[in-house]
Amino acid sequence: MINRYVIVLIGAFFCNTLLSQSIPKDYIFTNNDTIYGFVIGDQLKVYDNITKQFDYYNLRKVDSFVRNKQKFKKFEKEYYDGIYEDKETDSLFIEEYFINHIKKEKRLPDYIVKESNDTIYSIIYKNIFGKPYYIEDSKLTKISPKQIKSYRFKNKIFQRLNQLKKKGAFYEEIIVGSLSLYGITKKGHHVLPIGVVGMMPIIPYKEVDYYVFENGKLNRIHKLTRGVCNRLFRENPMIWNEMKRNKLNKNNLPLIVEYYNLLQTQ
Repeated sequence: MINRYVIVLIGAFFCNTLLSQSIPKDYIFTNNDTIYGFVIGDQLKVYDNITKQFDYYNLRKVDSFVRNKQKFKKFEKEYYDGIYEDKETDSLFIEEYFINHIKKEKRLPDYIVKESNDTIYSIIYKNIFGKPYYIEDSKLTKISPKQIKSYRFKNKIFQRLNQLKKKGAFYEEIIVGSLSLYGITKKGHHVLPIGVVGMMPIIPYKEVDYYVFENGKLNRIHKLTRGVCNRLFRENPMIWNEMKRNKLNKNNLPLIVEYYNLLQTQ
């Protein structure tokens, strides 16, 4: 016969496990400490359960941080000249910037999956939203986007989805699951005040338009309103409560959708 205290302990364990489940958090490394919260703009926002208020940490001042499970380290240069983002400093690695930090990871082989389901492994030399080139028999070969089903370029996978007004547009595959998340990235630059170098620093940035599949249709998420959240996460209304408490926005969608899909498997 199982001891009643063992039953109580087992019950407490499962209750604590369920209660501990929450949307995964971003975090920063500062002063040999790790602080968890959510990245909103150029700050880490941390909700204090005791004071019911937020603490804010400026990302520009920390050594490194993790945003949407991607780790960025402080960039060594004191300013950007506006061309680093498109400059291939090392073909073996991919560099991505966020504020004054950089993420560097080993480059995976590029490939193209044609409509015929043939796969071509080759370095892609031009953004595939235009007319891309790849090497075939030691020659640069052009291919029409209409011949492409999907591709991997600079470690990101893109799918051609015949949805919305952009027929045949390529969307980055961010999360695939019960609720799939796709994105189209827009690029630009922030101009900061003149620094000690006597020049106008230019910081490249990226903004992602997010899309999800609902009832077989691809819909853009303009804003995470209660109505949108109730529609997307209707099986788990607790998600909206946590989003409201932490004042999350659409830029936190990768973490929110990942959490939702995890709950769907339990």
